[in-house]
Formats: sequence, structure tokens, C-alpha cells
Amino acid sequence: DATEQDSIEQSCEAEGEVVPTVMLTSRSSPTNRSERVVTKRYYLSTNDILYGNHGINKKAKKEKSVHGDENAISRFIANYFTGALQPAIQSQPTPANRTNEDGVQLLTGNTFKPLVVNQKNRHALVNFFSATCGHCKRFNVIWNQLGRLVRALDWHETVDVMKMDLTRNELPLNNLSVWEYPSVYYFPANEKENAIPMNVEGDATYGDLDLRGYDLIEWLLNQDKFDEQELMELQRIGFEGVEIGGGAEPSSE
Repeated sequence: DATEQDSIEQSCEAEGEVVPTVMLTSRSSPTNRSERVVTKRYYLSTNDILYGNHGINKKAKKEKSVHGDENAISRFIANYFTGALQPAIQSQPTPANRTNEDGVQLLTGNTFKPLVVNQKNRHALVNFFSATCGHCKRFNVIWNQLGRLVRALDWHETVDVMKMDLTRNELPLNNLSVWEYPSVYYFPANEKENAIPMNVEGDATYGDLDLRGYDLIEWLLNQDKFDEQELMELQRIGFEGVEIGGGAEPSSE
């Protein structure tokens, strides 16, 4: 539930006139220390205030004969309390090619839910990073290796390898806080609400460790989230003759 709501009128310039935009914010307090304070922003645009549900009348706009929709703000607030509004999400534009040459998918604030949360039957490994973080840059080499390995093993029909820059995109989840970069989370198939972090002991980060893509595969399988038939099929197509708990990393060539 929201504990604080503010309706703030902002001004923006449009065609030489100062016209209003309304922003409503809500802030939820955490119920335990593992949760974060979540602030959401909802916007009522200038067009909705001036033209309401009738759309933009270009002739009236040109003649400056519009007096506004007197019910726009009250309807906006009512829709907030009924849950009809969608909060604004900070997001980069969706790239034209969202999968790099190593098979790693680039997520944005707008694509996270469609590509991760809503893909119920797929397993997703997500690397949350900052583009300016040195540890993240070192770990990105390992992450790309993981992407090549998953593709070489022909597991990409079941497992998605992804990454998301959290300094330029907002994570649209209330039950997950990411405070350190890089951070890896596993979103299991049919359990997307129960993300599993890949923890590192002590003060080390992923970029400090001597990890390989194969180590990440091993960690993934050790979470016991693949059903028996699915796991046997993955082992058959990718690990014939290779011990899951050791041995050389399969070639990605």
C-alpha cells in the first residue's frame, strides 16, 4: 500500500505556452530489512489534461480554444487508487539487436518483465551491472563466455543469458533489491518471483574470482530447479562424457 502520495504540478513549454503536467508519487515502506523503499511515479500528460478522453483536436489546438478537461486530474487520482495506472519506468530505448554475438541478451527497464518474468517456462540468468564499473567489465568477459557456452551446448532453447545496466534502467520488481555491481540472479522457470542470487563469500566480487563459464553452468545446475527429465535432456545434449562436478570445460567452438 502507498504511504505517501503527492500530486505535483510541473510546467513544460509547448508551442510558446506554459502548460501543466501532473506527477503523482507513491512510496511504500519495507516490511523487513531485505526489502527496499519503493518509489513509483505516475504521470498525467499535458494532452490528457487539455483534451481528456476526446483526443487532440488539432483545429481547436491551433485556434487555442481548448479550456481543458476539468475532470482529468480527479479521474487520474481515482484510477491510481483502483490500480488502473501503470507507473513510469526508467528505461533505455530497446536496441534494434538486443542479443550480442555471444548470445547474451541486453535487457532494459521496459523489456525486463516481458523477457524475464513473463517467460514462465524458461530459465533466466541475469547479470546486473554498471557500464562504468571495473569489476563489471572484467566479469563481462566471463559472462560472454557463458553465453557462448550455453549456445554451444544447445541449451539456449531452455536457458536465457541476459544482462542489464541498472544505472540506466529501473528494475520493475518490488521484491528484489540489487545494491552491488556486478550481481547475478537466477530466475527459475515457473518460479520467477523467487530469484536466487549467486553469492560470493567475503568482500570479493565476481570480477576478482577465477571463474569460467562452466563454473556458472555448474552453479546453475546445483540450484536443483530443473526437473529430472529436463536435466537429463540437458546433460545428454551438452555433457555426454563430461562430469557435471568437474573436468574440462566443453569447447565453445
